[in-house]
Amino acid sequence: MSTNNPLRKENISARKMGEEWMLYNSDDESVHVINSTAEFVWRLCDGSNSLDEIKQEIAKTYNISDSTDLNKDVDAIINQFQELGILNS
Repeated sequence: MSTNNPLRKENISARKMGEEWMLYNSDDESVHVINSTAEFVWRLCDGSNSLDEIKQEIAKTYNISDSTDLNKDVDAIINQFQELGILNS
């Protein structure tokens, strides 16, 4: 699966539940709970953003210094989305 420009599946709906987000997959009726940072990444998985662009947007939005390495964290979120089967291949 290519994650150069991650693309979320269209059948997934997101809803805020307190401080967390719920992703509902209507294909298999599964529910996944993610935190607000993962939901921010989720919204950027629209097929038009590369992983580098997603990392840059997180750094800009959350005011993270350039010296902070976001690779591990963003890659972990994208990998989790892949394992859950909620990104297009």
